[in-house]
Amino acid sequence: MNNHNPLDVQHSSEMTPHSEMGSHSEMTPDSEMTPHSEMEGDDVPAVSYRLPSSRVVVTYVIIGLNIVIFLLTLLAQNLMYGLGGLVPAWVVTDKEWWRLLTTGFLHGDVIHIFSNLYALYALGRQVERLFGPGRFTLIYLVGLLGASILVTLLGRLDSLTVGASGAVMGVLGALFIYYRQYREQLSGGRWYAQELLKTAGLNLIIGFLPGISMWGHLGGFLAGAMVGWALSPHYHWEETPILHLEKAPVAAEGWRWFSLMMAGWLVLLGFAFLWRA
Repeated sequence: MNNHNPLDVQHSSEMTPHSEMGSHSEMTPDSEMTPHSEMEGDDVPAVSYRLPSSRVVVTYVIIGLNIVIFLLTLLAQNLMYGLGGLVPAWVVTDKEWWRLLTTGFLHGDVIHIFSNLYALYALGRQVERLFGPGRFTLIYLVGLLGASILVTLLGRLDSLTVGASGAVMGVLGALFIYYRQYREQLSGGRWYAQELLKTAGLNLIIGFLPGISMWGHLGGFLAGAMVGWALSPHYHWEETPILHLEKAPVAAEGWRWFSLMMAGWLVLLGFAFLWRA
Protein backbone atom coordinates (compact mmCIF):
# COMPACT_ATOMS: atom_id res chain seq x y z
CA MET A 1 0.00 0.00 0.00
CA ASN A 2 1.40 3.37 -0.98
CA ASN A 3 1.75 6.06 1.66
CA HIS A 4 -0.98 8.59 0.90
CA ASN A 5 -2.13 11.59 2.91
CA PRO A 6 -5.60 12.83 1.91
CA LEU A 7 -6.46 16.30 3.11
CA ASP A 8 -10.08 15.88 4.09
CA VAL A 9 -12.97 13.48 4.29
CA GLN A 10 -16.23 13.98 2.43
CA HIS A 11 -19.44 12.22 3.34
CA SER A 12 -23.14 12.81 3.65
CA SER A 13 -25.20 12.70 6.80
CA GLU A 14 -28.43 14.02 5.28
CA MET A 15 -29.89 11.11 3.36
CA THR A 16 -33.23 10.92 5.16
CA PRO A 17 -36.59 11.26 3.40
CA HIS A 18 -38.91 14.15 4.19
CA SER A 19 -40.77 13.55 7.42
CA GLU A 20 -43.99 14.41 5.62
CA MET A 21 -43.49 11.32 3.50
CA GLY A 22 -43.66 9.06 6.53
CA SER A 23 -47.40 8.56 6.41
CA HIS A 24 -47.02 7.13 2.93
CA SER A 25 -43.90 5.05 3.52
CA GLU A 26 -45.98 1.89 3.71
CA MET A 27 -47.98 2.57 0.56
CA THR A 28 -45.52 0.52 -1.47
CA PRO A 29 -46.10 -2.15 -2.63
CA ASP A 30 -49.47 -2.50 -0.96
CA SER A 31 -50.58 0.40 -3.11
CA GLU A 32 -53.55 -0.17 -5.32
CA MET A 33 -53.24 0.00 -9.09
CA THR A 34 -56.30 0.85 -11.14
CA PRO A 35 -56.18 -0.28 -14.78
CA HIS A 36 -57.16 2.40 -17.29
CA SER A 37 -59.66 0.03 -18.87
CA GLU A 38 -61.55 -0.08 -15.59
CA MET A 39 -61.57 3.69 -15.30
CA GLU A 40 -63.25 4.44 -18.59
CA GLY A 41 -66.77 5.83 -18.37
CA ASP A 42 -68.29 7.91 -15.60
CA ASP A 43 -70.74 5.20 -14.58
CA VAL A 44 -68.21 2.37 -14.36
CA PRO A 45 -66.75 1.88 -10.88
CA ALA A 46 -62.96 1.67 -10.71
CA VAL A 47 -61.54 -1.67 -9.64
CA SER A 48 -58.21 -1.65 -7.82
CA TYR A 49 -55.66 -4.44 -7.43
CA ARG A 50 -52.74 -4.78 -5.05
CA LEU A 51 -49.26 -4.79 -6.52
CA PRO A 52 -47.23 -8.00 -6.29
CA SER A 53 -44.63 -7.80 -3.52
CA SER A 54 -41.19 -9.38 -3.23
CA ARG A 55 -39.73 -10.39 0.10
CA VAL A 56 -37.21 -7.93 1.58
CA VAL A 57 -33.84 -9.60 2.12
CA VAL A 58 -31.06 -7.66 0.40
CA THR A 59 -31.87 -4.38 2.18
CA TYR A 60 -31.36 -6.00 5.57
CA VAL A 61 -28.17 -7.73 4.41
CA ILE A 62 -26.69 -4.42 3.23
CA ILE A 63 -27.66 -2.71 6.48
CA GLY A 64 -26.06 -5.49 8.50
CA LEU A 65 -22.90 -5.45 6.40
CA ASN A 66 -22.54 -1.71 6.85
CA ILE A 67 -22.92 -2.03 10.61
CA VAL A 68 -20.30 -4.78 10.85
CA ILE A 69 -17.83 -2.79 8.75
CA PHE A 70 -18.51 0.34 10.80
CA LEU A 71 -17.66 -1.54 14.01
CA LEU A 72 -14.40 -2.66 12.43
CA THR A 73 -13.75 0.93 11.36
CA LEU A 74 -14.09 2.07 14.99
CA LEU A 75 -11.22 -0.27 15.86
CA ALA A 76 -8.94 0.72 12.97
CA GLN A 77 -10.27 3.76 11.13
CA ASN A 78 -7.06 4.72 9.34
CA LEU A 79 -6.53 1.16 8.17
CA MET A 80 -10.10 0.79 6.86
CA TYR A 81 -9.99 4.16 5.11
CA GLY A 82 -6.60 3.32 3.68
CA LEU A 83 -7.86 0.02 2.30
CA GLY A 84 -11.25 1.09 0.96
CA GLY A 85 -11.83 4.85 0.99
CA LEU A 86 -12.28 6.66 -2.31
CA VAL A 87 -9.51 9.10 -3.21
CA PRO A 88 -9.62 9.93 -6.93
CA ALA A 89 -5.83 10.16 -7.18
CA TRP A 90 -5.45 6.63 -5.82
CA VAL A 91 -7.98 5.32 -8.33
CA VAL A 92 -6.65 6.97 -11.47
CA THR A 93 -2.93 6.93 -10.65
CA ASP A 94 -2.50 3.71 -8.68
CA LYS A 95 -5.36 1.90 -10.48
CA GLU A 96 -6.99 0.98 -7.17
CA TRP A 97 -10.39 0.55 -8.85
CA TRP A 98 -11.96 -1.47 -6.02
CA ARG A 99 -12.33 1.75 -4.05
CA LEU A 100 -15.22 2.69 -6.34
CA LEU A 101 -17.32 0.11 -4.46
CA THR A 102 -15.66 -0.33 -1.06
CA THR A 103 -16.06 3.37 -0.26
CA GLY A 104 -19.83 2.87 0.01
CA PHE A 105 -19.43 0.60 3.03
CA LEU A 106 -17.31 2.98 5.11
CA HIS A 107 -18.67 5.77 7.30
CA GLY A 108 -17.22 8.63 9.29
CA ASP A 109 -19.19 8.54 12.54
CA VAL A 110 -22.38 7.32 14.19
CA ILE A 111 -24.54 10.14 12.81
CA HIS A 112 -23.21 9.51 9.31
CA ILE A 113 -24.02 5.80 9.28
CA PHE A 114 -27.32 6.20 11.12
CA SER A 115 -28.70 8.77 8.67
CA ASN A 116 -27.65 6.71 5.64
CA LEU A 117 -28.95 3.40 6.98
CA TYR A 118 -32.21 4.97 8.15
CA ALA A 119 -32.78 6.29 4.64
CA LEU A 120 -31.84 2.89 3.18
CA TYR A 121 -34.30 1.19 5.55
CA ALA A 122 -37.10 3.60 4.57
CA LEU A 123 -36.48 3.56 0.81
CA GLY A 124 -34.72 0.26 0.21
CA ARG A 125 -37.57 -1.90 1.44
CA GLN A 126 -39.97 -0.18 -0.92
CA VAL A 127 -37.70 -0.59 -3.93
CA GLU A 128 -36.86 -4.21 -3.14
CA ARG A 129 -40.55 -5.10 -2.77
CA LEU A 130 -41.39 -3.40 -6.05
CA PHE A 131 -38.39 -4.39 -8.18
CA GLY A 132 -37.42 -7.66 -6.50
CA PRO A 133 -34.09 -8.52 -4.83
CA GLY A 134 -32.10 -9.01 -8.04
CA ARG A 135 -33.03 -5.71 -9.63
CA PHE A 136 -32.73 -3.92 -6.28
CA THR A 137 -29.14 -5.19 -5.90
CA LEU A 138 -28.28 -3.81 -9.33
CA ILE A 139 -29.88 -0.46 -8.48
CA TYR A 140 -27.90 -0.20 -5.25
CA LEU A 141 -24.53 -1.22 -6.68
CA VAL A 142 -24.85 0.81 -9.89
CA GLY A 143 -25.97 3.82 -7.85
CA LEU A 144 -22.84 3.40 -5.72
CA LEU A 145 -20.69 2.97 -8.82
CA GLY A 146 -22.19 6.04 -10.52
CA ALA A 147 -21.56 8.13 -7.41
CA SER A 148 -17.94 7.00 -7.22
CA ILE A 149 -17.32 7.55 -10.94
CA LEU A 150 -18.60 11.13 -10.83
CA VAL A 151 -16.49 11.83 -7.72
CA THR A 152 -13.46 10.35 -9.48
CA LEU A 153 -14.14 12.42 -12.59
CA LEU A 154 -15.03 15.76 -11.00
CA GLY A 155 -14.09 15.64 -7.31
CA ARG A 156 -10.85 16.83 -5.72
CA LEU A 157 -8.02 14.44 -6.47
CA ASP A 158 -6.73 14.42 -2.89
CA SER A 159 -10.09 14.25 -1.11
CA LEU A 160 -11.21 11.12 0.74
CA THR A 161 -14.90 10.28 0.23
CA VAL A 162 -16.77 7.60 2.19
CA GLY A 163 -20.39 6.67 2.81
CA ALA A 164 -23.43 4.92 1.37
CA SER A 165 -25.33 8.08 0.47
CA GLY A 166 -24.54 7.76 -3.25
CA ALA A 167 -26.02 4.27 -3.32
CA VAL A 168 -29.05 5.40 -1.31
CA MET A 169 -29.54 8.27 -3.74
CA GLY A 170 -29.57 5.62 -6.47
CA VAL A 171 -32.37 3.82 -4.65
CA LEU A 172 -34.23 7.11 -4.37
CA GLY A 173 -33.74 7.75 -8.09
CA ALA A 174 -35.15 4.35 -9.05
CA LEU A 175 -38.16 4.83 -6.77
CA PHE A 176 -38.83 8.25 -8.28
CA ILE A 177 -38.76 6.79 -11.80
CA TYR A 178 -41.19 4.05 -10.78
CA TYR A 179 -43.74 6.44 -9.32
CA ARG A 180 -43.27 8.83 -12.20
CA GLN A 181 -44.00 6.00 -14.62
CA TYR A 182 -47.10 4.80 -12.78
CA ARG A 183 -48.27 8.18 -11.46
CA GLU A 184 -51.73 7.82 -13.02
CA GLN A 185 -52.33 4.18 -12.09
CA LEU A 186 -51.11 4.20 -8.48
CA SER A 187 -53.14 5.68 -5.69
CA GLY A 188 -51.22 8.80 -4.61
CA GLY A 189 -48.55 8.10 -7.20
CA ARG A 190 -48.29 11.62 -8.60
CA TRP A 191 -47.97 13.19 -5.14
CA TYR A 192 -45.39 10.64 -4.00
CA ALA A 193 -43.26 11.16 -7.13
CA GLN A 194 -43.22 14.89 -6.39
CA GLU A 195 -42.15 14.27 -2.78
CA LEU A 196 -39.36 11.97 -3.90
CA LEU A 197 -38.12 14.60 -6.34
CA LYS A 198 -38.15 17.21 -3.57
CA THR A 199 -36.13 14.88 -1.36
CA ALA A 200 -33.60 14.35 -4.15
CA GLY A 201 -33.32 18.09 -4.73
CA LEU A 202 -32.80 18.72 -1.02
CA ASN A 203 -29.98 16.19 -0.85
CA LEU A 204 -28.34 17.65 -3.96
CA ILE A 205 -28.41 21.09 -2.35
CA ILE A 206 -26.97 19.66 0.86
CA GLY A 207 -24.12 18.32 -1.24
CA PHE A 208 -22.80 21.88 -1.61
CA LEU A 209 -22.09 22.07 2.13
CA PRO A 210 -18.46 21.63 3.23
CA GLY A 211 -17.44 18.03 3.81
CA ILE A 212 -20.33 16.56 1.78
CA SER A 213 -19.93 15.15 -1.73
CA MET A 214 -22.37 16.77 -4.13
CA TRP A 215 -20.92 14.77 -7.02
CA GLY A 216 -21.54 11.56 -5.11
CA HIS A 217 -25.18 12.47 -4.52
CA LEU A 218 -25.72 13.52 -8.12
CA GLY A 219 -23.96 10.53 -9.65
CA GLY A 220 -25.85 8.10 -7.44
CA PHE A 221 -29.23 9.61 -8.23
CA LEU A 222 -28.62 9.66 -11.99
CA ALA A 223 -27.29 6.10 -12.09
CA GLY A 224 -30.13 4.74 -9.96
CA ALA A 225 -32.74 6.56 -12.03
CA MET A 226 -31.27 5.09 -15.21
CA VAL A 227 -31.35 1.55 -13.85
CA GLY A 228 -34.85 2.13 -12.49
CA TRP A 229 -36.00 3.21 -15.94
CA ALA A 230 -34.30 0.33 -17.79
CA LEU A 231 -35.41 -2.38 -15.35
CA SER A 232 -38.70 -0.89 -14.18
CA PRO A 233 -41.28 -3.56 -13.29
CA HIS A 234 -44.08 -4.24 -15.73
CA TYR A 235 -47.18 -6.23 -14.91
CA HIS A 236 -49.53 -8.67 -16.57
CA TRP A 237 -52.83 -10.19 -15.53
CA GLU A 238 -53.25 -13.70 -14.18
CA GLU A 239 -56.74 -15.16 -13.85
CA THR A 240 -56.07 -18.04 -11.47
CA PRO A 241 -56.98 -18.57 -8.73
CA ILE A 242 -58.50 -15.09 -8.97
CA LEU A 243 -57.72 -12.13 -11.22
CA HIS A 244 -54.51 -10.53 -9.96
CA LEU A 245 -51.37 -8.73 -11.10
CA GLU A 246 -48.08 -10.56 -11.65
CA LYS A 247 -44.66 -8.98 -12.16
CA ALA A 248 -43.25 -9.72 -15.62
CA PRO A 249 -39.56 -10.59 -16.17
CA VAL A 250 -37.30 -7.86 -17.53
CA ALA A 251 -37.70 -7.72 -21.29
CA ALA A 252 -34.71 -8.03 -23.62
CA GLU A 253 -35.07 -4.36 -24.50
CA GLY A 254 -34.71 -3.42 -20.85
CA TRP A 255 -31.46 -5.36 -20.56
CA ARG A 256 -30.18 -3.70 -23.74
CA TRP A 257 -30.82 -0.26 -22.29
CA PHE A 258 -29.18 -1.35 -19.03
CA SER A 259 -26.09 -2.52 -20.94
CA LEU A 260 -25.88 0.75 -22.87
CA MET A 261 -26.21 2.72 -19.65
CA MET A 262 -23.44 0.72 -17.99
CA ALA A 263 -21.23 1.24 -21.04
CA GLY A 264 -21.79 4.98 -20.72
CA TRP A 265 -20.69 5.03 -17.08
CA LEU A 266 -17.62 2.98 -17.90
CA VAL A 267 -16.75 5.43 -20.68
CA LEU A 268 -16.90 8.23 -18.10
CA LEU A 269 -14.60 6.21 -15.83
CA GLY A 270 -12.19 5.65 -18.70
CA PHE A 271 -12.22 9.36 -19.44
CA ALA A 272 -11.39 10.05 -15.78
CA PHE A 273 -8.39 7.69 -16.03
CA LEU A 274 -7.15 9.45 -19.17
CA TRP A 275 -7.84 13.01 -18.05
CA ARG A 276 -6.78 12.92 -14.39
CA ALA A 277 -3.95 10.37 -14.32
